[in-house]
Amino acid sequence: MGCEKPRPLISRNWEQQLPGNRPVEKECDFFVISGYLMARYLNHSKIYKLADIFQFYYRRFRRILPLYYLFIAISLMFLQFYLLVPFIFFGLQFLKTTVLRLTAVILITLIGMTAFLLINPQFAFNFMPLRLWQFAAGFTALFWREFKNLKNLKKAKNLETSKPKIFEISSDDVATCTVTILFLCLVPAKIDEMWLRPLITFAAAFTIFMESENCQLLKSESLRYLGDISYSVYLVHWPIIALFMSTTVTSHIYCVVLTFVISIILHHFYEKQYLKLDFKSVSLLIFLLIVFNVSIQYSTRNHQFWKPKFLPKVQKIVDENQALLPFITSYEKTNESCVETAFQEFYTLNLNEHIRTQFNHNYSEWRYLCIRDSNGFFWEPSAYHSKASLVTMRKQVETHKPDVLFIASRYSRGINQPILDEEKDEIVERMNDNIAFYENKIKCNKCKVFDLGKEFVENDKYLSFDRKTMISFMDNGVHLTGPAVSK
Repeated sequence: MGCEKPRPLISRNWEQQLPGNRPVEKECDFFVISGYLMARYLNHSKIYKLADIFQFYYRRFRRILPLYYLFIAISLMFLQFYLLVPFIFFGLQFLKTTVLRLTAVILITLIGMTAFLLINPQFAFNFMPLRLWQFAAGFTALFWREFKNLKNLKKAKNLETSKPKIFEISSDDVATCTVTILFLCLVPAKIDEMWLRPLITFAAAFTIFMESENCQLLKSESLRYLGDISYSVYLVHWPIIALFMSTTVTSHIYCVVLTFVISIILHHFYEKQYLKLDFKSVSLLIFLLIVFNVSIQYSTRNHQFWKPKFLPKVQKIVDENQALLPFITSYEKTNESCVETAFQEFYTLNLNEHIRTQFNHNYSEWRYLCIRDSNGFFWEPSAYHSKASLVTMRKQVETHKPDVLFIASRYSRGINQPILDEEKDEIVERMNDNIAFYENKIKCNKCKVFDLGKEFVENDKYLSFDRKTMISFMDNGVHLTGPAVSK
């Protein structure tokens, strides 16, 4: 048996996306509106000296921070996107014509959107610089309007040479279509964010561009009021979704109604009130809210008051389960002293030592490969890196030609669809093709399937904990714990 190096055998890592981690598309139009309003304000006020930049910051902080810190405190008990914007707009002022400014913000929007869509979705959603393209879409709406106004002025001077329009779509019709697109955010069914985010962003920008005295829809008092409470809606909606959202249509309706009720109350009884305060009063309010938030966060982390109380017998079970939160490899070490691990320990690494034990550690080499979004023997469109991961795994097998190959995989929601025709089903075809590939490379007549799921079945239902010890079979990341692996 040779000295083992960190060269992994084919396996699989699956990082399950829980509902609470999913990005929310409702924020796209909020960013676009913010970008447009900031651009319009800066376009009128101009930035000539440092004091103008500080004035912009003061107006933003006055508008945002009191409500923001109040809602954070409330959320703990039961942004700032704006730092770069005035500097970007200051740079745009060096472009002398509207056409150049419009071209610049269109490029920023398209380049930023491309980077946003190509990078890991969860990272891109939470990394603020990658959201700048949505602000730039609001900038685009402003400069596009200016460009259109310039063209209209030229047309007005040359009315005698203009040709009559054969067909024209009314502003009301176009505005109705774009507003309808924005309400796709309320559809309970999942829509791929790769398409939905740009669609919502550009629909919001186009709706702003369509602003016109002749467009009755955009003069609606209801839409104006929605704009007034938009910041409250932006802050309120996510905690409500995290707490109450489920897969039912009823829960979606409930969350929407509750979001608007709380947002309206906050807007009238808090937001509108603090906006009337002067500089000293707003500064004092923000300072007190920051102190309050720091105190609340410290208290929730250190004081027993916030921690649930259990009977001693129950507390013992809770403590034993909390000890299982790290991966099993954190406390179940290998017997070999020559092992090197240069990679993060994932779900399938839980089975690593147990599989090797079946060989009594009698082998010349052991290679272990753990790749995100890889099922090992098929790829699925819903997993971001799935196809590329499968290609990588096949190359590893082709290169090293193992005598024995284990592919450890768990059930994927991406294949949670009925098989209507086994001979024509795409995923079944991918599975068969890749299994045939592996069988050929390791010169195996027939692959064997070991279904470990049946070990956890009780009365035709999966059991997620041991009834005798009350110990969980899974940690918070839906990875197997020590008792589950031992079972």
